[in-house]
Amino acid sequence: MKEMDREIRGVGRPEIYTLEFCLAELKEMYNTLIEDTEFNYVTLQSLIKHKPYSRQRVWDWLQKHGDNTEFSDIYQKLWNELEDRLVILGLKGKANPAVAIFAMKNYYGMKDRQEIEHRVTEIPPLPNIIIE
Repeated sequence: MKEMDREIRGVGRPEIYTLEFCLAELKEMYNTLIEDTEFNYVTLQSLIKHKPYSRQRVWDWLQKHGDNTEFSDIYQKLWNELEDRLVILGLKGKANPAVAIFAMKNYYGMKDRQEIEHRVTEIPPLPNIIIE
């Protein structure tokens, strides 16, 4: 009954992280990246350093609003931009290679893969040589 009262009367803590709020925050982060030509921001953590929420909260938003097309699109654009920045910094030699490789594997799904081709050639039979 108390839960029903809360819904009817609107009693309780208001939802802070609404879809509209989360979209606005992601758009602001994306715009910050686009305007940042010095590459000061290369991680999600660097983008939210001065925000009142944590990186985990952003993951929570993804779980909650990830099925919304607009949300998932802006989130993916943001994530792609962060990935591109890391690749560019790595190629320019401005990022520690070990850190860049670690980040690419753990955050962006990259893998070290060696393609080894094995060829087996058929060995012709040896002739029967009988020596007496």
